[in-house]
Amino acid sequence: MKQRKNRIFLCLLLVAVCFFTSCGKEKLVIPQNAVATVYLTYGDKHVDNLMLGEDKQAIFSIFSGKELYNDDLPCSFTDKASLIIDGVHFCPATDRCNVIYVKEKNKLFKLSPKEYDLFDELMGYYGLTYPIEE
Repeated sequence: MKQRKNRIFLCLLLVAVCFFTSCGKEKLVIPQNAVATVYLTYGDKHVDNLMLGEDKQAIFSIFSGKELYNDDLPCSFTDKASLIIDGVHFCPATDRCNVIYVKEKNKLFKLSPKEYDLFDELMGYYGLTYPIEE
């Protein structure tokens, strides 16, 4: 009987540890063969460019494994300026905040300053420049 209680206790402890650590956190996963499109439309400006090769892989490596979280939107976002990866809108902040909003998941993730600079450079190359004014 005591051994059964110990097993139950250990199982509950394992579930609690898993819940309060990384097991309960959602990580961003992007398949390497996903299609990425830079999309922008405001005023008379329209961009719809397919991202290819090393540029696409660089963005995927920046995004992959990022922890998604729920929070009040700390910045301004719009899906009219986004990187669309296999139908999912990754919306950078219109005011250059280093947070990305994942529209379909209604979640956010952060980029380091170095990651954001590379992201900003690549997005600019494909026609998406900041700040974005609606």
